Amino acid sequence: MKKKNSFDERFYQIATETGLSANTVYKVFNKIINSGKTEFTSKELATICGVSIRTMDRIILRLCDSGYCEVVSEQLMSKYGRPSRILRFKPFLLF
Repeated sequence: MKKKNSFDERFYQIATETGLSANTVYKVFNKIINSGKTEFTSKELATICGVSIRTMDRIILRLCDSGYCEVVSEQLMSKYGRPSRILRFKPFLLF
């Protein structure tokens, strides 16, 4: 039980630091941890979390501003348009 409570407290702490809801923080980090990856594009993360890309971009902005993820590179997905950011998340911060 202590482990669950410490996770709950950590999600609330991250929520407070980022201005996101604890439910949103839990949902995003749970999907990240269960995927086994630490690097995503916003489109990949939006798909696995079931939200729009724009919503995920807003979530990512807050997480990056608070130091829970960082842009590690950019990748051209097609011949035209903007490159997609490759983001590295730091799920180890939950432990």
